[in-house]
Amino acid sequence: MKRNVLALVLTVLLFSIASVNVLAEPSEWAKNEIEKAKSEELLTTNRYEDRYQSDMNRVEFVELAVRLYESINNKKIELESNNMNIFVDTKDQYALKAKKVGIINGVSENEFAPNDSLTREQFCTMVYRITKDHEDANSAHSFSQMYEDEKDISNWAFESVKAMNYYKIMNGYNNHLYPKDNVSIEEAIALTVRCNDKFNSSKQNNTKGKYIYINQKSINIGDSKNSVIEKFGQPNDTLKSLNFGEWYVYFNQDYSNHFQIEIVDGSVYSILSNSNNFEAFGGYKIGVTSNQVNSDNFDEYKRETKANINFLYDKNNSNKLDTIYITKGQTRMSNSDLEYIYSQEKQNFHLVNGLRSRYNLSPLKYNDNVSAVARKHSTDMAVNKYFNHVNLNGEDPGKRLTNNNLIWRTYGENIAAGQSDSIAAYFVWVNSDGHRKNMLNTNCEEMGVGINYNSNSPYRAYYTQLFYTSR
Repeated sequence: MKRNVLALVLTVLLFSIASVNVLAEPSEWAKNEIEKAKSEELLTTNRYEDRYQSDMNRVEFVELAVRLYESINNKKIELESNNMNIFVDTKDQYALKAKKVGIINGVSENEFAPNDSLTREQFCTMVYRITKDHEDANSAHSFSQMYEDEKDISNWAFESVKAMNYYKIMNGYNNHLYPKDNVSIEEAIALTVRCNDKFNSSKQNNTKGKYIYINQKSINIGDSKNSVIEKFGQPNDTLKSLNFGEWYVYFNQDYSNHFQIEIVDGSVYSILSNSNNFEAFGGYKIGVTSNQVNSDNFDEYKRETKANINFLYDKNNSNKLDTIYITKGQTRMSNSDLEYIYSQEKQNFHLVNGLRSRYNLSPLKYNDNVSAVARKHSTDMAVNKYFNHVNLNGEDPGKRLTNNNLIWRTYGENIAAGQSDSIAAYFVWVNSDGHRKNMLNTNCEEMGVGINYNSNSPYRAYYTQLFYTSR
């Protein structure tokens, strides 16, 4: 509450100083933050001592921006010889550093316009480029209220202004944001300090414990769909989710880089991975043992996001972490609609290949015909209320494959019943030695998955994995 009040006070004053004569001293509201900027080495020059109420120009602000970047990321930006001739209108070292790390783009391919005044939307854009990979800065942003001049925000700045408004960094006044207005020197310093307070991990208790990383890129519950695509590209597979959203499934050729992100209403709802690209809550990775994990490290994340955090340990592999599944959803029985069934089946298939990749095994190919056989068996078990690899006609998996013109050289089958979804079924199979061996079978080349949900059957949900190599 205190932070919000301070932001509001700052906003009111930001728009009340436009007609004030230039003073030698900073305004009263800005003095503490200017002193803080000096103590934290965000401000190391005396160039502003006699003109705090003057407009800040672009080249002056990039020094603040670079120091903010270095403070938040805890590393210095080093220039190289090929960074020295980027702009024709400035050789300022801070501008060159800002260009190198993507804080600025310039007003054209080789011009920066260093002496132009810094506008509010330009400030937001530069700062957002610095902060968006930290904490939850890529959440599904929304304006704190409706502003009459939202239409005046440039298209290239719209997401940045919205993000800074969402985080109470750049507030409005009298139902306006004034995106084209200039930013004074003392405003820019004060707002930079507030960004550092919010996004600097060294200023928070174990802030890295809040992060989830995939391929060293932060991803968190609530991040926007656009930020997911910006960081990871278009998904390799898109599946219907049980929460009436979509699963974005990412993988490379050998599945060593496999992860899944559920998008609901335009933001991240769930994060799932069983690959070595995943790190969460202060360094936990796939392969750590259960006694190395301290749940206290992610209690704060659970409180903030209201998410359920599921760590699956493989008891057949020294109780090492096999899968991390973080979701805002409640575990429930799946949808019986065929489109959701097919998506659940494919999701389970991708998880199996993620597991195989960690053991340097080739990924299995998905076979729709094998899936049809597996789905028929799950349906048969649900309808006829039994649970067995051999159906009531005495047909084992090999016979069922043959009856469907799938001539096999090798086959294997896993079945499960009663789990809430295909992720839970995968969890069960990983922790069963025989089922796990089927998923890691080096003699099988293809796979199908079949699921049936029937509220009138004893277990309600039936799952069949069928592994296959043709003769």
